[in-house]
Amino acid sequence: MRHVHAFGYPAEPNPPYDGKRLIACEGTSFWDLVFEFGNMALRCDMQGGASGGPWIADLDPATGIGTIVSVYSQIMMDAAYAQGPYFGPEVRSMYEQVRRLGPTDAFIPLGQREILVTGIQIQNQDTAHPTRVRLEYVNSSGQVQATREHDIPAGGSVTSYNQGPPGFSGGVHIARTQATTGRLAVTVNHLGSNRHTVASSPGFTSGARRVLLPLLMHDHYATSTTIAVQNVSPQPVQVAVSYRDQTGPIADLPGFTLKPSESRFLLRAASCARASAPCPPACSPARSPPPATSPRPWPSSRPPPWSKTPDSPPGPPPASWPPR
Repeated sequence: MRHVHAFGYPAEPNPPYDGKRLIACEGTSFWDLVFEFGNMALRCDMQGGASGGPWIADLDPATGIGTIVSVYSQIMMDAAYAQGPYFGPEVRSMYEQVRRLGPTDAFIPLGQREILVTGIQIQNQDTAHPTRVRLEYVNSSGQVQATREHDIPAGGSVTSYNQGPPGFSGGVHIARTQATTGRLAVTVNHLGSNRHTVASSPGFTSGARRVLLPLLMHDHYATSTTIAVQNVSPQPVQVAVSYRDQTGPIADLPGFTLKPSESRFLLRAASCARASAPCPPACSPARSPPPATSPRPWPSSRPPPWSKTPDSPPGPPPASWPPR
């Protein structure tokens, strides 16, 4: 048995559900040994609309990280409990094979700024087939201000050197334009006006709901830190930033919304406690765990905490539980 959270947008029964709110059932799963031998089961009354929602074990509400062990599939015994196929070693193996192929998209929070020269190196990791990629330059309003396309030979790479529109300041989204198996690797270099390297980073293939920055500086030996935050999800997100020192939080920035692929650059206010010393780290404040009731609405301010794993046919229960 395993403690899980099951998520969905149920429209039935109505009331209380309307299909518009994320609902979570929480409880201990068990094996269905009566109707669908080998399937996982959970006591939950969500019905139509909840299908396909993940069952997540070991969920950390602060980060949204956990292990998907099943998906919401059907209701049994007059809605007394729900069922889902067990995600065993076969599903894990398939997931790992796909994950090792690498990303097909990449995001660059600091895509270009007037004060920097930016080189974006893009590699086609498919050694058998060429591919074509599109770079979308997304401005501070969340709008695609310009696009550039490049053909990359099999196993080859291309450099996009300061190809954003004049005066552009924002992020970049890179994606394949062809339905091939080609995967991308991206590296970004930023140079100052003296052509010395200011920063170097990989293109990010996914984001995080909470980020910790261990060292920020404000006018520390003429050095200051800029934070670039980018939304890599397909929907708008809310962002909160808290500055801390060794004693705890000392300042919070007003929350703001980022549109899909939009970036925002944050400069530390000039009112650091000691201008000659490093500023404190910045991070999104930790979220408290949800109350242990089942089922309940999942807070609208908290994004759905999963990335979906492929379904697998039900099979016999494993020799030991939980699965590893």
